[in-house]
Amino acid sequence: MNKKQDIALFVAIGAILGGIITLFFAPAKGSETRQKAKNSFDDLIQKIKNFIYS
Repeated sequence: MNKKQDIALFVAIGAILGGIITLFFAPAKGSETRQKAKNSFDDLIQKIKNFIYS
């Protein structure tokens, strides 16, 4: 793996762990929280792909 891929991997792991922790403290309904988490995860994946392939 090159340096960009290593950085992207660590960012992804941190984001996933942060998302899991956020789910435990979220004041919204479960369905709303899951939708927000999905949207955030999709955005993160797109940013990681853009970072790696740019």
